[in-house]
Amino acid sequence: MLNKRAMTGVVISSFISAMVMGIAGVKSYASMSTSIVGLPRHLDANNPMNFVWAVIGYLLALGISFIVTLIIYKDSDEMTSATESADNRIETKTEDVDASMNFYSPLKGRAIPMSEVNDEVFSAGILGKGIGIIPEEGKLYAPCDGKIFSVFPTKHAISMIADNGAEVLLHVGLETVTLNGKCFSPKVKDGDIVKAGDLIMEFNIDEIKRNNLDLTTCCVITNSDHYEIDVKVKGNVNKNTLLMSINNR
Repeated sequence: MLNKRAMTGVVISSFISAMVMGIAGVKSYASMSTSIVGLPRHLDANNPMNFVWAVIGYLLALGISFIVTLIIYKDSDEMTSATESADNRIETKTEDVDASMNFYSPLKGRAIPMSEVNDEVFSAGILGKGIGIIPEEGKLYAPCDGKIFSVFPTKHAISMIADNGAEVLLHVGLETVTLNGKCFSPKVKDGDIVKAGDLIMEFNIDEIKRNNLDLTTCCVITNSDHYEIDVKVKGNVNKNTLLMSINNR
């Protein structure tokens, strides 16, 4: 539940700040961290306002995320009740399905620990545990059997519910919400049933690079507090490479 509320705040704030920065025509001149320390990449000697609008965008992202999360925050009693309810639903569901699940690579590329992802929201595990992949080709596949929960309006991310109840977020690139759907072509829609290895998105790697955005794709289990997650591999991977095993606690 905590991860879901944090994700809601992040998505809303990212969309609004990206829209403002896009309208202002903010440009990035280097691939750096998406945190405050990455602000220097927006410096432009010929256009000082580029940096000013970048600062405004970053502050909007931080402020709106805080406000949205605060608004939708529940008190401790409600949280306890919601958590117990979620636990009961998971326990009931796993009586009928295999509690263990193999999570295969959704991309061809190079897998890295989540702690090395150049974005504090992902690297700190705020949204959940998982792994990052630097893609070599613009095809995203379903990492497991399950149901598509949501194709984000900006098309850069897809969430799904695995057959064992794990909630999966596949986020293509960092700060790619700023592209407003350009470069991404989802092959599924909300509610679709998929099998591991099914093609669910194509994306334009070259165009994302031309926008000076990090291609690292984050594969996150957003309700990872309910599971034991064992990362199996790092380095070069293909779509059929076993990345993680996910088992109920």
